[in-house]
Amino acid sequence: METDYEKQQEEARQASSKARAELRQKASDWIKEHWKADAPCPMCGHTDWYVYEPLALDPLGVPPFPGAVFGVAPVVCTTCGYGVYLSLITVGLVEAGGPAKAEEPEQKPEAGSDES
Repeated sequence: METDYEKQQEEARQASSKARAELRQKASDWIKEHWKADAPCPMCGHTDWYVYEPLALDPLGVPPFPGAVFGVAPVVCTTCGYGVYLSLITVGLVEAGGPAKAEEPEQKPEAGSDES
């Protein structure tokens, strides 16, 4: 019998998987729009590329955990495996801090302060 906790975990996994798939599609669409037509791979010269599921990298280049900040989408040559990372923040597909970043409440100056 599945517990409430297990149900919540499964729902969270499914939501995370759906969000990653949507982000991967957005990255693929961005590449189709901005990548030079038939851009050749610098290693082998072929022009077939695959966009993998977005992931986050820590300073050592290791994926942290599922559902973390989506920082990059790996783009890999399907012939030789040469790859590049598309920065999803730089191209505007996610905000710095990730898609689930909570917005900071606007700080209002206290009455009588010099800020305007």
